[in-house]
Amino acid sequence: IFGFRLYKLKKKRQGFEGERILELSENQKKVIDHKDLICFSKIGFFPKAKYQHEESDLGNDYHILVYCIKGYGKLELNNISYDIKTGEFFFVPKHTPYKYYADSKNPWNIYWFNFTGNSADGLLSLYYESTGSYRGYLKYNEERIQLFDVIFKNLKKGYSKSILMLLNMSLLHFLSSLVLNIRSKPHFKDKNQDIVNAAIEFMNLNLHQSLPLTSIVQQVNVSVSHFSALFKTKTGISPLDYYNQLKMQKACEYLEFTDMLVKEIAFKLGIEDAQYFSRLFSRKIGMSPNSYRKAVYRS
Repeated sequence: IFGFRLYKLKKKRQGFEGERILELSENQKKVIDHKDLICFSKIGFFPKAKYQHEESDLGNDYHILVYCIKGYGKLELNNISYDIKTGEFFFVPKHTPYKYYADSKNPWNIYWFNFTGNSADGLLSLYYESTGSYRGYLKYNEERIQLFDVIFKNLKKGYSKSILMLLNMSLLHFLSSLVLNIRSKPHFKDKNQDIVNAAIEFMNLNLHQSLPLTSIVQQVNVSVSHFSALFKTKTGISPLDYYNQLKMQKACEYLEFTDMLVKEIAFKLGIEDAQYFSRLFSRKIGMSPNSYRKAVYRS
């Protein structure tokens, strides 16, 4: 029921030497689907992808991210053509006609994934509103590239719900880093985005506390009602839901990489009631903390 298809191919019709593709089955998608989270459905790496070509006149029911780490390619989106070079990435929003393909002389090496979810919708909207484009430049960072390799390696260990949920959260972190990265760019002018990004940064710095909404709002100097509406518009979920989502992502890390008791993890994340923490974890992740830890260890 949880089967997946993982290919590492040397010879395949219309394939590329050394390519890797992972596509979740329909059953897997249903098991890990959560409308408020980012959920990936397909992920891959194409090295020296000569003659690689993807297009759709109607678009898809999911978003696409393509990150070029070497070489060149071309993107056609919204009737505009873009040259894509080493270090650049681009999004293809859902339901949008598109075409992208590798340069014939110096074909690109690309990592890519397809994803859905309200958080994904919000992050893409936020990025476009901030830059006026669906593409950008991302300086090569080994840790970012390792994220893709970690996904493939983890799925070789197993394909439990807990692992898939953790990988979805890793992708959320990756996408968030793209959006937060533009804060330092000279063209960044969107005050509304600045408010949301400042709030998210404050949340990340205070995962060990139990912040009320008023404390978050004080950091950005706007009214509670305005901030709540703005945050949900930009991210797709409420501020406190986002804050709890960050806490549960950190909880997954503690459960997998430490021997802390559940009540100790709860306390470390600013939640004094361990039973409430367990209920929150189960609601966000889809299983209890202890079940998550056992599933990870079995993998």
